Amino acid sequence: MVEINKRLEPDEATKVISDIVRHGGEIVLSRHCRNRMNERNLSMHDLLAVLLNGVVEGSPEYSKEHEQYRYKVTGQTIDSGKATAVTVILNHRSILIVTVY
Repeated sequence: MVEINKRLEPDEATKVISDIVRHGGEIVLSRHCRNRMNERNLSMHDLLAVLLNGVVEGSPEYSKEHEQYRYKVTGQTIDSGKATAVTVILNHRSILIVTVY
């Protein structure tokens, strides 16, 4: 099992995030994320498509304040648009979506 409190490489983080979504894990949306989804006309189906089939790009950003890494998952929405979800792996069964653009 991957230790999620440490910095994961992009390919590891991609697998963990898609596995959580694929196996019915908890997806927590921040208020900011819900607002951005509404502003950008992105549905939960769009977000799920990005999380299931997208890839983590670049190095994770560490938040000292929250003591966690943020991963940018970029992929296609259900209508073939492109979106990025800033995601935190909370544990092996939960992720937090901070924002989406």
